Amino acid sequence: MLIPLGQKIRKRRKELGLKVYELANKVQVNPVYITQIEKHNKLPSLEVMERIIKALNLNEDIIIDDYLKEKDPEKYEQYMASVTKSFEKFSEAMKPLNKAFAAIKAPSFDPKTSQALIKAYKEFQTTFNKTLKQAQKPKNKE
Repeated sequence: MLIPLGQKIRKRRKELGLKVYELANKVQVNPVYITQIEKHNKLPSLEVMERIIKALNLNEDIIIDDYLKEKDPEKYEQYMASVTKSFEKFSEAMKPLNKAFAAIKAPSFDPKTSQALIKAYKEFQTTFNKTLKQAQKPKNKE
């Protein structure tokens, strides 16, 4: 079951033993605004959401994902479909590279070449994962 963003914020605030006014001070907003967010009457701007995440030490990726789902569910679904399609294309493109790595493990393969390819592959993988993570974050601050 999807727990609304406001409920997650309230739950975490209480876990940390913070009063509404204490969180509001940390986030630099009016306590009434925090209450409205927690009761799901308001959806904060992305800037305020980022400050809430920091103040409550929340998992940014999960919370931002939930935030986007609530802000514009249709756009979010279109975006996720696009990301999924891109990932599927990437996975398909990786098949030949994966076969090459299987061949690298063969005992007759030159170890120096093998090490260089493995290093290049790991660097590519790291860069791709960072790019994918950045693509999942919102680009515009509202």
